[in-house]
Amino acid sequence: MAGGLALLAVVPSWEVALSAAVIFGCGFGLYVGVDIALAIRVLPKNGSSGKDLGLLYTSIFVPLILSPIIGASVLNVSSNNYAMLFLVAALSSVLAAGLIVPIKSVR
Repeated sequence: MAGGLALLAVVPSWEVALSAAVIFGCGFGLYVGVDIALAIRVLPKNGSSGKDLGLLYTSIFVPLILSPIIGASVLNVSSNNYAMLFLVAALSSVLAAGLIVPIKSVR
């Protein structure tokens, strides 16, 4: 994801945007797939799995809901500098991936 976003920040052309979208989409799909699989593995084995899964999905997708607000703030502060927006998004994705690295196993 960070590679696709950084590519958009550095080379702003249509052809590069298409390639960056493919790179970002593959990275996002992998990240969300691993994130949801990990969340399901840590669910307790009791009768409240539906409620717990709902809370986990909420925690996974709240950042997606907040990202337009964060993006608008970055654009306001940087005087509509989209390269800065893509670089902030790239750094955020690296941070998110870094937070998963310490998890070695589940149960």
